[in-house]
Amino acid sequence: MGNIGCGAKCAKLTILLINTLFMLIGLFLLGFGIFLVVDAKLLNQKYFAPVGGSAEQMIGAAAVILVVGIVLVLITIVGCCAAANQHVGCLTFYSVVLILLLILQVAAVIVVAVFYNQIIETAGHDMMKMVFYDYGTDGKNGTTKMIDDIQSEFYCCGVTDKGPEDWKYSNYYNESGQNVPESCCTKNRSEYVDRNQCLSRAYDTEDPKRSVYIYTDGCDYKLDTLIRQFSGILIGVVVAVIIIQIAFIVVTCILKSSLARGYEYV
Repeated sequence: MGNIGCGAKCAKLTILLINTLFMLIGLFLLGFGIFLVVDAKLLNQKYFAPVGGSAEQMIGAAAVILVVGIVLVLITIVGCCAAANQHVGCLTFYSVVLILLLILQVAAVIVVAVFYNQIIETAGHDMMKMVFYDYGTDGKNGTTKMIDDIQSEFYCCGVTDKGPEDWKYSNYYNESGQNVPESCCTKNRSEYVDRNQCLSRAYDTEDPKRSVYIYTDGCDYKLDTLIRQFSGILIGVVVAVIIIQIAFIVVTCILKSSLARGYEYV
């Protein structure tokens, strides 16, 4: 029994190794999705509901993970079988699937780029609802902690370009009488610069020293700035992933072309 060429052998080995790796990833996603579905009620009560989620949303997220895992496993099985058996028809089908996935990913990137402002606006709107209605409310401890963590980690306060003034319209302000949460106050390492000054100057937009004691940028603005700051890295990663996928499609086509030209099976 003859041998296929060296280039085709390398292509075959590459396809088998890469598909095995992604099959393991798919099996992990499949197992994780099943775990989420089985324990949906408990996990929702413990983690998802406190931040405003519902069991239906959690099951929906689990279903997406399950579908991705199943699709990944099926595609990699086809890839492994096609390469191992050196079946031209299966390799052709596999190449078409890879090309379609690449087109979908490029389309998704274009959609995100075109609708980026709307996506950020929607995220800001959702956070604004949490600030207005959920922060500090009984049974919403998860939401409260999440808002505090965001404001502390991103050095921001409120959501919009009004910054701290967003809190003036919240249930938290009406019920507690406190202008802003303490997570809006600036810190020197782990200690507040001046908590009392922070809380008392929160709405004084004419005070030039206000920013010494309180974060004045809204979190929506900070998130947008952070994304734009790292946009170069994100674009680089996306381009690298696309290039790798194109290279993998080329490798698959090399093996298919080699077999189609009449190379003998190993």
